[in-house]
Amino acid sequence: ISDSHALASVTVQSHATRHYAGGLVGHSGGGSIERSYATGSAVSDGGVYGHAGGLAGALSGGGTVHASHATGNATVKGVINKGNLEMGTFAGGLVGWSSGSINASYASGNAWAHGILDSGPISSMRNTAGGLAGYNEGGIYHSYASGNATLNITYSFSYDYAGGLVGYNTGTLNSVYATGRAGFERSDAYPYAGGLVGGNSSGVIANAYYATTDAAGS
Repeated sequence: ISDSHALASVTVQSHATRHYAGGLVGHSGGGSIERSYATGSAVSDGGVYGHAGGLAGALSGGGTVHASHATGNATVKGVINKGNLEMGTFAGGLVGWSSGSINASYASGNAWAHGILDSGPISSMRNTAGGLAGYNEGGIYHSYASGNATLNITYSFSYDYAGGLVGYNTGTLNSVYATGRAGFERSDAYPYAGGLVGGNSSGVIANAYYATTDAAGS
């Protein structure tokens, strides 16, 4: 996908195991997105693994995003009612979940994930919200986020991560920054928030910063 854009908002309502909502693409598996943008909101409502991104719900299989951006909000609403499963929600201003490569791109919309336990038990839960990506296990380079990342989770046994740039990172972040707020409306379990990254496990972070002002100091 190149030199393309989308203006409309997208809502996916499903109780399927995995579902994806993206302002431009729901799930990009191995493809490329170049010089493209989306301005509408993306909402993933229901299901076991919910993904929402201002540009793409998920990026996998060596997929790439280059010189692209999103300005709409990304929202994941999860109602968990399938017992004894591992579940999660992933919201990102640009991409909800990424194992690909993001370069020279940005997001200015907000990322918000909300989860309610309807019945259980479940074995474990990971919820993430990031200004650029909710969960990153790929590479992000020369990119930034200016939107807020917020979680509202009512499970008592989940690990919850909010980050100004990335909610949870196991990949590489280089030459990146974030200026938005990261935090919680509610977390009944284990909340972690960071201006740049909410949680980092064996990830590489270099030439990165969090700032509350822009380059002009405003």
